[in-house]
Amino acid sequence: MLFLDLDRFKVINDTLGHMAGDAVLRETASRVLRAVRSRDVVARLGGDEFAVLAERLSTPEEALDLASRLRTELNRPIDAGGRKFALSASVGIKIAGTGGTPKDVLRDADTAMYCAKANSRGSQQLFEDAMHARLIQDVQTENDLRAGLESEQLHMRYQPIVRLRDGAIAGFEAVLAWEAPDGRVWLPEDYAQVANNSDLSVRLGWTALRQALLAAGGSSATAPFLPLPLAPQLLHQTDFLEQLDVTVRETAANPQRVILATSEGTASNQAISDTLSQLRGRGFRVGLSDFGAAGASLSELCRNSIDVARIAPTYIERAVPSRAEAARFSKR
Repeated sequence: MLFLDLDRFKVINDTLGHMAGDAVLRETASRVLRAVRSRDVVARLGGDEFAVLAERLSTPEEALDLASRLRTELNRPIDAGGRKFALSASVGIKIAGTGGTPKDVLRDADTAMYCAKANSRGSQQLFEDAMHARLIQDVQTENDLRAGLESEQLHMRYQPIVRLRDGAIAGFEAVLAWEAPDGRVWLPEDYAQVANNSDLSVRLGWTALRQALLAAGGSSATAPFLPLPLAPQLLHQTDFLEQLDVTVRETAANPQRVILATSEGTASNQAISDTLSQLRGRGFRVGLSDFGAAGASLSELCRNSIDVARIAPTYIERAVPSRAEAARFSKR
């Protein structure tokens, strides 16, 4: 059993409407049918979830090969609303044995898909028994995080940004930390995966944004700035700019002191690019939180009028040769 789920499908529905989303689902169904064998059974389970019942597979490797074909087929750009979108799919695989009901098999394939999406969107994963324990832990973390939002356990922490030429503090990076009741402090990288797989990302995004805007009061445009990563789910909200205007008025924030940053992949979306332009029109500066992660060129910075870009560690790793490479080039 293969259980597949489209990654970031909600973005299309939110930005282009349900008619475009329906067109993507129809094209997805056609591509899945092209990728499977004639004897396989394909079903749409609901939303953007599909299942493939593939019988007579001799080895797990054959199931992995089928999942790979499905992902390759779905990774090709899809036309929606007159625009091309590069989607991906996460696939979970359960090899059915002699025990267990069909419901159990589907549940385990769904669990494997969840783990694939959590590890890396657009990947595939064979089911393992240990995944149930991980899923239970993630559900508990989600419940605790939800309770933490209700009881105001999340607070901004500020890390200084030092200007190298003179050692002066140029700004403070804003990080939303979760101070759990057990004393553990969770940073965004610790809870982001769970939040992104639930409905908490938007609430966390507004919590961080409001706290950062409260810290950005005052009229001086030369005061230290506050870079704040924006969750993609916030930017995809249809009323994001209207809610932001209200929050700025309520917090008496100075937009010139705030850099609203997003990921390179998110900024490449035309609708998001338009939103970033409107943010600049409101006095905010706009930043990229991971320049180079998705292969963008310097021209992308100009096209989106990016004010500040943080270079992704992977970009630096590719640019800086290893010792062996450095030695090889030095001999030429």
